[in-house]
Amino acid sequence: MAPAFIKMKRLVSKQHQTLLVKALLHMLDNALNHSDKTAEELAKELNRLYIAYREDDSSPGETGAENFLRITRWVRVQSFAARLSGKGFKEWDIAGIRTLRHVLEEPLPKSAPERDTWLKAACEWMKHAGDNFYLEGQNSMEPTEIQAVELRVGSLASHLQPTMNLGRWYFWCKRLEEVPEEVGEELDGETRQNIGVIMEDMTRWHMVEEYEEQRQIDMYLDFLNHQSH
Repeated sequence: MAPAFIKMKRLVSKQHQTLLVKALLHMLDNALNHSDKTAEELAKELNRLYIAYREDDSSPGETGAENFLRITRWVRVQSFAARLSGKGFKEWDIAGIRTLRHVLEEPLPKSAPERDTWLKAACEWMKHAGDNFYLEGQNSMEPTEIQAVELRVGSLASHLQPTMNLGRWYFWCKRLEEVPEEVGEELDGETRQNIGVIMEDMTRWHMVEEYEEQRQIDMYLDFLNHQSH
């Protein structure tokens, strides 16, 4: 199963990745209920798929017009992984946290192609797994030593704990909201539109009041910080 999906997820456009995830879930359901495979064997299949993802798709590599096809495929893979995470496949969450750390917890790349590529990936994760990360953040637990390494924070978020917590989730939203103004007219049109959709999604998730409250706190802390200098 793993080799076939590794190939397919690169070729299927972002718009149709949901169908690919549904096909995978249907295959797993059939295998569990209508074959001799056990849940443990299916878990191993999914683990092989995740390992293949980690080995092959953790970075887009060199960006630029000459690498357009490879970059497009990489973003599709991120979209596929984000959808699996959003469906509750928790082993994929780390992949999303790693991508979001690179994009939203570090200064944005100066190179426009590199910046646009990573921002597109971040949007896929926030769009398809953002609500899942929010729910996880509500039940944040003290990480193990290994988890603390996997969940480490970036340089812009050094004040946060290396866990999937609400503070980190709010930080991602705040940074994503700042991107259009920070990048300005150079921001890719698709990315700008996706950011707008994600911010609207927050309303659907019934988190607006909490987000606004957190933003007011952040503004107040920024004010105090400037007053102290």
